[in-house]
Amino acid sequence: MKPLSPTLDSNTAPQKVLSSTSEKIDSTNSQSKTEIIRALNASVFIRSRQSLGTGFLISADGFILTNTHVIDADDRPLIILRDGQQFSAKLIRKDENVDLSLLKIDAQNLDYFQIGDAHSLYPGQNILSIGNPSGLAFTLTRGIVSYVGREIDGVSYIQTDAAINPGNSGGPMITEDYKVVAINTLTAKGEEGISFALPINYAFESGGIAETLGESRRSMKTGSMKTAQARYSSQDDSYQNEAKAYAAELEKTKNDLVEENKAILSELEEHRQKLQSSSLGILEKRRIQDRLQELKDQNSSLSNRLREAQVRYLRQMQSLLYRQKGDSRFSHLHEKIDLQLADIEDQKKKLEN
Repeated sequence: MKPLSPTLDSNTAPQKVLSSTSEKIDSTNSQSKTEIIRALNASVFIRSRQSLGTGFLISADGFILTNTHVIDADDRPLIILRDGQQFSAKLIRKDENVDLSLLKIDAQNLDYFQIGDAHSLYPGQNILSIGNPSGLAFTLTRGIVSYVGREIDGVSYIQTDAAINPGNSGGPMITEDYKVVAINTLTAKGEEGISFALPINYAFESGGIAETLGESRRSMKTGSMKTAQARYSSQDDSYQNEAKAYAAELEKTKNDLVEENKAILSELEEHRQKLQSSSLGILEKRRIQDRLQELKDQNSSLSNRLREAQVRYLRQMQSLLYRQKGDSRFSHLHEKIDLQLADIEDQKKKLEN
């Protein structure tokens, strides 16, 4: 594998202990006990013939996502809900290339997760993970996104510092608005605080194992396959538009500073000419000299303000490129994106030194 040599443990992902409503998880409020309970209810404990793991519900009628290695060769794994109910699941579809499986249990009115967008993640962002480490069912832990777009064997992962333990593979990584954005999948062998989650977009993009489920289900009911696909293709130019917005903001700041500089220089020249007059009294001369000094200080601060605006722009572009690199649609551009990131880092160092 790559430098970190992550291994595909058959039962992996996060730690720390915490502990049915039939509503969808609410994503409009900040964290609350009710929302955490719903998130735990929307997660499931999976027991196959040879391993333990985690999964999560993406519909009220029992569709479940997990890692393929969690169920191994068992096409009828046992699903245990938080309230103790047990079901024999049916394997609906799997994609071994990205280690994803779609299961189904015969149940109704279940809590389930809204589907988020892994493309929007950024380094330093807070996340929550749910799993069953070492069989300790329905454990919740907090962490941050460490890196977006870490490529391992041709697949882009979300790197996180959330603790990984046997039993957590297949569990949901969720944002603070309780949308699932990734699936806990890998841990770096022999390393602490380095684990990897598969972006949820792999499951729901065109051709993904769950493209007709979750949030896209409404559009699929209309019989239009193009609707779900358009949901992804419509984002293709979002990075370009965002980059243009940042560039426009920087350009406006530059123009404003240029105009401010012109006004300062004009006033400086005006006061210098006044000082040439022999009719000025001592107090008046001192007042003009003080004002000249103020204008010179203001003018010198303009370059600092411009530098701050440029650094802010570079940081915005850096974040955008990291998100784009984590977008599976742009995996063919990784080398180009890395060059751009290196160039931005060089520019930042020059401006900050």
